[in-house]
Amino acid sequence: MGVTNQLAALLVAGDPRGAADRTLDFLISLNKARGAAVFALDGDRLNLFTGRGFDVETVGTVQGAWTDHGAELAAGQILQASNARATYAIAPLIEKGSVVALLYLDVASGREWAALDTGSLAAFGVAIAQAVIAAASASPALSPVQAYLSQTSDEEIARERLLLLLVQNEWNIARVARIMGMTRRIIYHRLQRHNIVREKVRKTELASRRKAMASA
Repeated sequence: MGVTNQLAALLVAGDPRGAADRTLDFLISLNKARGAAVFALDGDRLNLFTGRGFDVETVGTVQGAWTDHGAELAAGQILQASNARATYAIAPLIEKGSVVALLYLDVASGREWAALDTGSLAAFGVAIAQAVIAAASASPALSPVQAYLSQTSDEEIARERLLLLLVQNEWNIARVARIMGMTRRIIYHRLQRHNIVREKVRKTELASRRKAMASA
């Protein structure tokens, strides 16, 4: 089982949710199921990780199964049950002796339980469990702004901010100084430090720029 876990971890490392989705699709096809869902365990709460073809009532069904039959599921038992809308199985996805997620499989009303390949739930559940773990430990993706800030020095950010304010205020040093709460002398010093060449805007250009901004 250790080798299986290591192989599963390698398969899901690059794209844990994608790997879980593909595995779930295979299990649905293999068991001719109507739908399936994976719920990651967070204490006593279950959070939807991924799913296909299930309804909102499934959430309550799986949460109730965990509340009422947590001991059996923690021991590796697959629950099989029926209600007015579905015939289903709930399999625990276990890693290092602990349940990390629950796999819900709607096998459709009227189907024989013998047709359910419980071995596939255990075997391929390993990959889904690894996907849940990998997704939980992965660092959240940076937004474009966060990515820019993480790769840009404070000095460069300060230069870009000053340049932006100058352009927005038509290179009016006094106005930019008031906005930044500084003296004009400090602004001139920063122009020199950041190697910014002051742009001289003629009055006729100012008028045309203001007219263009007003009509925008």
